[in-house]
Amino acid sequence: MKYIELKQGKMAELVRRSGANRTTVWRALHYKVDSELSQKIRDLALTEELGGRLVEVQEVREGFRPNCNFSAERDATGGIVRTIHNFPHGVSVVTDCMAEIATTFHRGEPVEWVRCASLQKQQCVVYEAQQLSEMFAS
Repeated sequence: MKYIELKQGKMAELVRRSGANRTTVWRALHYKVDSELSQKIRDLALTEELGGRLVEVQEVREGFRPNCNFSAERDATGGIVRTIHNFPHGVSVVTDCMAEIATTFHRGEPVEWVRCASLQKQQCVVYEAQQLSEMFAS
């Protein structure tokens, strides 16, 4: 996983200068899309003025504990069929355990979905959702 980290307080300036909304900027900075606009956003972020830097993370750091409310929905036998991670600022991850698909939402609108057949992959999705939530705090 790779992403561009910005200097403190520079997110609003990047949003303003790019003309995109915060979710679009986050998706571009986290390499979720590869479009002309997303490349423009990444180029802006990496300028000396905005002070962005490319970060590459091989996996979720050990001991990661998401800053969210967690709930699970169970079937009649007690098996977990869906997990829900609700983060601040309207960010959530809903994982359909049967389909092995995790969907990240912002204020009820899907941001992305990922097939996650392993717990490690689901942890990566939750980790990225927490980063998205923290971005909306700044």
